[in-house]
Amino acid sequence: MSVLRGAISSNASAVEEDVSHRRWLTAGLTLGIFVAALETTVVTAAMPRVVASLGGLSHYSWVFSAFLIAMTVSLPLWGKLADLYGRRPFYLLGLGVFLLGSALAGQARSMGQLIAFRGLQGVGAGAVQPLGLTIASDIYPLPERARKQALFSGVWGIATLIGPVLGGVVVEYLSWRWVFYLSLPFGLGAAFLVGRHLPEESKTWERDRSGAFDLFGAFAFASTAIWLLWLVNEGRMSLPLLGGGLLSMAGLLWAEHSARDPVLPLRFFRDPVLRAALGGGFLTNLALFGATAFISLLLQAVLGADPVRAGSALVPLFAAWVIFSIFASRMLLRVGFRAVILLGAALLALGLMGLSQRQVPLSDIRLFVLLTLVGAGMGLCNVSHLLLVQHRVSFSERGRVTALLFLLRTLGGAIGTSLLGETMRWRIRVRAAPHLERLLIQDPDFLLHPSQPGITPEALLAARHIMGAALQEAFWIAAFAALAAFLLSFALPCTESPAHPSHSLWLKDPSHQHSLGEESS
Repeated sequence: MSVLRGAISSNASAVEEDVSHRRWLTAGLTLGIFVAALETTVVTAAMPRVVASLGGLSHYSWVFSAFLIAMTVSLPLWGKLADLYGRRPFYLLGLGVFLLGSALAGQARSMGQLIAFRGLQGVGAGAVQPLGLTIASDIYPLPERARKQALFSGVWGIATLIGPVLGGVVVEYLSWRWVFYLSLPFGLGAAFLVGRHLPEESKTWERDRSGAFDLFGAFAFASTAIWLLWLVNEGRMSLPLLGGGLLSMAGLLWAEHSARDPVLPLRFFRDPVLRAALGGGFLTNLALFGATAFISLLLQAVLGADPVRAGSALVPLFAAWVIFSIFASRMLLRVGFRAVILLGAALLALGLMGLSQRQVPLSDIRLFVLLTLVGAGMGLCNVSHLLLVQHRVSFSERGRVTALLFLLRTLGGAIGTSLLGETMRWRIRVRAAPHLERLLIQDPDFLLHPSQPGITPEALLAARHIMGAALQEAFWIAAFAALAAFLLSFALPCTESPAHPSHSLWLKDPSHQHSLGEESS
């Protein structure tokens, strides 16, 4: 009997220690996601001071594009390496690269250096968030995993929301360089917690390393992604870009079809459930980020709102995103993936269709309701898509499928922003008189400063009407993308059960994981 009591006591102590490790590890992953998300938006407030200090206004957009392109190119590579050699070393390496880029960006002496160091930041950021979410899926069973992913989604939303405000304060009272140094203490804290509390996976699970790393596929993917993002960033078509892009894409398809263990497994797209979830992630992010990129312009340039009101208008969107991410984690366990994703896509489409209606005045209450619908829809969809793709594949493929989802989300956001911008400019050319067209296309800032000399009240009123009509018609692109995501979600089965058993990094016997996960909650 004493032996039995000792065994029970020993097992309870081991479970308690595992739960403690998980909590500290979750705190570290949360810090990592917070700092990566913060760095994507905090820089926006610093850029006017950066240009004043370093010059190079003509390269302004490349400070953002370098980060986006580098992150996008590196996403599947980090996922593949983490699946092949383990999450821990490549999460820590990626976080280290991100922090090195941040420190160097704060020391930049020219715009060229800043762009290069922002690219280095982007390479690291390509590991931090997707691998962090992959680690969370490894250490928690599905019920607890849903709650944790909702937590991470909420942290991402809060960091995105406070980034511009925090950046403005830092620039005002310290220096623009501290915008980049800001990430260092958070990142070092994340590295310490993850390094200390994430076990060595090599001791708990085996990988198939018999195949060579898919170097040609990695190169073909990188060139294809750079071409696509460059094309989106330029907003125009050219034969050299088109030819190079088609060659890169053909090389990518050939390489990934013939590789034994490809960087970007095409078999993911042969699974109808994964195809619907990955496509839904692309379409919903195309809709969201395409629309949100122009909401502030609509409020300031068309409705005459000041920057404070325009910035605060997005608060209900991000607040609803956080709240409904938490609801999604609870609803998924009761009604399944399909119902939650359908509801989210429907709410997103309704909100965006409301923004596109020119016949109804856009009052404060109406704007609040519409943006709340958009945020609620994204909160439901984003968490559900992530959990579904991770739930669908085996443990050894989670890194790649998570990175692929983030890749498609990033591409969706970039393409959506470009599509809405081009639609807006096209509608302005169709609707505006020549003198207003030149002003609206070449110098839309005059709408933000209506007291400029030479602008009559009649011309200002006409310009605002044309800009508002063009923007709201452009919002239809986002609404159609959300509707397409809604229709695509019908391809999901009404009930989705695990195709593979769950695994835990702390337990060699996966059959015990569920009880341990319940203990941790």
